[in-house]
Amino acid sequence: MAQAAASGSAGRQPAGRSGPRAPRSGRGGRGRGVEQQEESSEEKSERLLQEWMKKTGSKQCPRCKTGVTKEDIARQRGQRAECHKMICRNCAARFCFKCLAVLTPTSSCGCTPDDHGFIDPRTGCFVQHMQQR
Repeated sequence: MAQAAASGSAGRQPAGRSGPRAPRSGRGGRGRGVEQQEESSEEKSERLLQEWMKKTGSKQCPRCKTGVTKEDIARQRGQRAECHKMICRNCAARFCFKCLAVLTPTSSCGCTPDDHGFIDPRTGCFVQHMQQR
């Protein structure tokens, strides 16, 4: 009889002891695996970042998705303080901060005059946008 009781509890964890358990499914998020928990942490971080970006008017580079702000975060929604033409510090994409269009030497979005150029974020030097005709 002792054998039957022992075999009946085989595979069960002793009461009061915690340890790794297999993830359970179909329980509304309970028993999620470690990978899923890490994903939800990443999702939360992404949500908080998106909320901050919306609150401050920050944008993401259209090429590499790096967060981008103008120098004066408080006034970055307009271009009175700073032009909309940006160069991403991460991937060097040239784009419009207002509409996120990628800008090339032959294309413009129209949000900023074509004669406006970029300021290189690394050197601080002016970079011409449109090719001279």
